[in-house]
Amino acid sequence: MLTYKEISLTEDQEEEFLEEILTREHFLGHVAYEHTNDKYNPTLYQKLFNWHPEHFHEEEGVRPSIILGRRGSGKSSYLNNLSHKENVIAISLKSWEALEVIETQIHEILEGGRFLIEAEKVSEIWRLIFLTIATKEIAKYRISDENLKEIIKKFPVKDFAKITLPNLILDIMSIFRTKYLSKQNLNVDIVLQSMGIGCESLDRWETLISKAAKGIGKYIIIMIDNPEKLEPDDELLDASYSDQTRARRMAYTGLLTLLAHFNRGKVGLQIRYCVPAEQYSYLKERSNAILKDYANIRLLQWSSGDLLSSVAHRYMVCLQLHKNNRDEERYKELKEIKIYTREGAYKFFNTILTGSLVNDRNFEEDPVGYLLRHTQLLPRQLLVYLNCAIKMAILDDPTTDLTRLNCKYIKLAIKSRERFLAQEIIDSYQMAFPEGQAMFEKLINFPIICRLQEIQNYWTSYNAKGILKDAIVYPQVSSGFNRFFNFLIETGILGVAIKYSETNKYVNTEYEYTVPNKLTAQSEEVVAVHPIFSCITCKSSHEKLGRHTAIYPKGSSIDDIQTKHEIASKFLN
Repeated sequence: MLTYKEISLTEDQEEEFLEEILTREHFLGHVAYEHTNDKYNPTLYQKLFNWHPEHFHEEEGVRPSIILGRRGSGKSSYLNNLSHKENVIAISLKSWEALEVIETQIHEILEGGRFLIEAEKVSEIWRLIFLTIATKEIAKYRISDENLKEIIKKFPVKDFAKITLPNLILDIMSIFRTKYLSKQNLNVDIVLQSMGIGCESLDRWETLISKAAKGIGKYIIIMIDNPEKLEPDDELLDASYSDQTRARRMAYTGLLTLLAHFNRGKVGLQIRYCVPAEQYSYLKERSNAILKDYANIRLLQWSSGDLLSSVAHRYMVCLQLHKNNRDEERYKELKEIKIYTREGAYKFFNTILTGSLVNDRNFEEDPVGYLLRHTQLLPRQLLVYLNCAIKMAILDDPTTDLTRLNCKYIKLAIKSRERFLAQEIIDSYQMAFPEGQAMFEKLINFPIICRLQEIQNYWTSYNAKGILKDAIVYPQVSSGFNRFFNFLIETGILGVAIKYSETNKYVNTEYEYTVPNKLTAQSEEVVAVHPIFSCITCKSSHEKLGRHTAIYPKGSSIDDIQTKHEIASKFLN
C-alpha cells in the first residue's frame, strides 16, 4: 500500500477518535502515548500506526528483549503495535513499580546482613515475578494442563484472579523475602518449593506456562515500559554508596542479566523491555552480557523520509475525520500521493505547506527542510510543531482548510515550542548528566557557529564568573571542561561541521544522534548549535562565523540515507 486508504470506523468509534485522540487540542494526536496509559483506547490509537511495516512490526522469529530508542522515538507505540497481533497475550508492566518493589526487598535482605545476593540470584527473582504475572494472565483462558491448574488453584496470594499487578508483585515478593531469609540455601528453586506455589523449579513452571499458551494458539509477551522522566544515577548523587543505592543497582542489573538470555529459543513466554537510548551507557555499565548478542536489541532510529511518512499518515487520518476543515478536491488529490515512500511523503508536505518561509538568516527556505532541521529526527518533535501550527491556524480561523497550512504557522510554532523540546531533551539525559538541567539554564549568549577553541574560551569565561560552576552541585561529578563538552555533544546541543564555507547558505553538521558515541572535535574544527537549541544562542551580530549561514543537521534531508543497520552498528558497537 503506497497511498492512503481511509480507516474503517463506526460512528461511535469516529466520535471517540475525535473526543479522545485527534482532538481540537491535538489534531494529530497527543505526542506522548504510553502503552500502560489507560486514558486512550489502544485499538483506536493503533490505527495511527497500522501502516508501519519496518519500525513497529517484528519479523517472524525475531524476539528482541530490549527495545532501545530515544525519548519520543515510539517505544510505547512499538509495544502497542505488538500487543495487537492476533496470537499475542500482552501483559503491560510499568518497570518503575516492579523495580521499586524488588529494590525494597533486596534492601531489606542486605540490611539483615546475613546474606549476599548476586545479579544471577536477582535475575531469578525477576523471573519469579514474570512467571507469577504470566500465570495470572493465562488463568483467564481455558487451559487443559492439570499441573498448571493446580498451581493456579493453590497460588499463595489472596484473590489471585482479581488482584492488581502492583499488589501481586508486592505480595509474592513479601512471601519470597520471608522464606529467603529463613533459609540457609540461597538457591531460588529451594525457596520456591517452600512458598506453596506447587512447583519444584522455575524451569518446570515456565515450561507449563509455555505449553498452556501454545495449547490455545497464543504466546505471552510481558511488555515493560519505562517512565518518561528518568531519575539521576544514584552513584552520582550518593558519595557514600548506601545499601539503598546498592539495592537499586542490583535490581536493575538483575533484570538486565535475565533479559540477556530470556527470549533465546523461546516462543511461549517472552519479554520486551523499553530502554531509553539516553540510558545506554548506564545499560552497558551494568550488564555487558545483554550486549553480546545484538539480536537481543531492537533500535528505533528514524530517517527523515520515514518520519515524514509517519506523520503524513496521521495527517490524512486527521483530514478524514475533521471533515469541516478540509477542501474536498484537495483531499482527493492528497489521497493519490504515495505518502508511504520518502519522496511521496515529502511531496505531501510540500503540497500541504503553502506560502513562502523566510528564515532568521533572511533567505527563503524549503518549508519541509526547515521543519525537519528543527528536529532531532524524532516523531514526537515533528508532531509537537505540527499540532501547534494547526492549533494556531484554527484559533485564527476555526474554518481553516487544513489541506493548506500556511508556512507562517510552522515558523511561529517552532519559535513557540523549541524551548519546550530542548528542555525535554535535556530532561531525558538526567541519568547521565544530573547537573545538565542546571547547566542548560545557565547557558546564555552561546555562539551559534564557532571553532571549538571558542567553546573552551566560553567555558573558561563563564566558569570563572561562577555561572556554570554553581550549576555542578553533585559530589561525584567532574566539573571540568571535558564534562561540559560531553554534555553538549551527547545531548545534541553541539555538533561538528562536516565542511564549512562562509559562502554557503547552510553548514552541514553531524550530531550524536546520527553518529552515536563517535563524535569528536579538534580545537580548530567548526562546531554548531542544533537549531532546536537556538534559545541559548547569541545574536547573529556577535558571531565571528556563520552570520549568513543556517545550520543543516545531517539526516534532515530526505536524500540523507543511512540504513537502520548502519546506525544500529554505530550505536551498539
